[in-house]
Amino acid sequence: MTKSMVKPTAAKGYVPINGANAILAQARMIRSGIPCQLGMASGEEHRYTAKYSVHVRKLAAASIRHHQLGGSEVLYEPDPENGRYEDGLHRRLEKAALRSLYTLGVDEGEVIITARPGRRYVVESVRMKGGRNQAVMSAKGGPTEGGNTLNETGDAPITPSLLIGMDPEFVLMQDNGQIVFASEFMARGGEVGSDAVRFSGGGHLPHCRIKAVTQSRP
Repeated sequence: MTKSMVKPTAAKGYVPINGANAILAQARMIRSGIPCQLGMASGEEHRYTAKYSVHVRKLAAASIRHHQLGGSEVLYEPDPENGRYEDGLHRRLEKAALRSLYTLGVDEGEVIITARPGRRYVVESVRMKGGRNQAVMSAKGGPTEGGNTLNETGDAPITPSLLIGMDPEFVLMQDNGQIVFASEFMARGGEVGSDAVRFSGGGHLPHCRIKAVTQSRP
């Protein structure tokens, strides 16, 4: 993992979800078990809390910015060799950001997260590419990045109404039935890699995980 001091800046091309779209997004995230208070983080009680901006591309955290009280920011990037964050806090922030965007049906964006005591967090804002927030939160949907797609005959554009995603997980097993840790063969993160699930007793079981890119059709 790399760390550097940078000047405060927002990711270009992203706009925050606000207004009625923010209300719909927050309701959807809460139903998925994601703690969030979209657009409600300007009070005095939030002044001294640790705030992070997680920039996500292809359902992986490309960078994490830690906002400092003096106005500067600390930029963290994943290890260039294995593509993962070694710090437990940063891994939790990445997971929270991925869950948020995945719930809203996109694989790219910026998620503003406030860290709370006891390994808790609250999502304060979600930023997407311009025009994507209306498309995601609308029941009718809208064109995805790159413009409209063609229908089955290829002669007329269509607008997809939904984005479909999946996140299959499985374990590797030997012939004798014993489970093999996926982390021995796959790096953590990326489209195909290893993850870990906590089981009773406090241990972790590394398993395989495939992060498929969302599509308008199966």
